[in-house]
Amino acid sequence: MLIDERRDLSIPELTRSYVKTGRPVVLRGGASHWPALRQWTLEHLRSLGADLPVEVEVGNAMQGSNPRLRMTLGAYIDALQSGEAERGQWYLAVFDAFGLFPQLLEDVSFNFLQGRKMHYRRAWIGARGTISGLHYDIFDNVLAQVSGRKLLKLVSPEKSDCVYVSRKYDFLTYPSEVTVENWDRERHPRFAEADVAEVILEPGDVLFIPKKWWHYTCALDTSISVNSGGASTFEVLQATPHFVLDALHRLRLYRWGWCACHQPIIQASPHQEGA
Repeated sequence: MLIDERRDLSIPELTRSYVKTGRPVVLRGGASHWPALRQWTLEHLRSLGADLPVEVEVGNAMQGSNPRLRMTLGAYIDALQSGEAERGQWYLAVFDAFGLFPQLLEDVSFNFLQGRKMHYRRAWIGARGTISGLHYDIFDNVLAQVSGRKLLKLVSPEKSDCVYVSRKYDFLTYPSEVTVENWDRERHPRFAEADVAEVILEPGDVLFIPKKWWHYTCALDTSISVNSGGASTFEVLQATPHFVLDALHRLRLYRWGWCACHQPIIQASPHQEGA
């Protein structure tokens, strides 16, 4: 399967040809005008809040069960620069950068999804080799690459029977059982028929990922990405059961202990904190 790649695609045409039809598309250079591409160096991010406590994923949080590391943002950036984050596969994923540092919104332009009443925006900062395991989101999603390169693998919803939906819980997300980077052909033989598409995002590229499209990401370099998910009022109402289940989950009444969101947390050692 091949994913369309377009340049200079207008928002109305994106909406008409891809968003409304549920087809993914790569917008080459779609974010090349963003100030973030010039300004978001690791040192700039450090200057925003070096002492900010963050939780860092270790390895594949979607299919794995490794604990998270608690450290400061400055210590994590030190680890990226020293190579320790790559060796440990540490990933600052689903990072609420725009909530913590609202001024960063001036450096991006999330105007790709029109007519949405609910938006959520996150940053993803990782060393080479860090991944987001195979999953799908229940709302449309746009991923923009700010620095470094990122490999994505996508599978159509029509091939969901080849992807082995996991019972593991994650809010507004359905994980797969398949560990793409170490695929077990005996446990998941049908994945061979999934017709996986691959794209590589360069800085300034944007990928529209329609809801229910399975996707996996792997950083090919030290990488900064941002995403914006959006939902219409009707889609939010349709998702009411998900919000109820999440409330139950946080009360430890639904799949607590078998989720991608509440792994054990370990305080980073003084060495890992850069002491």
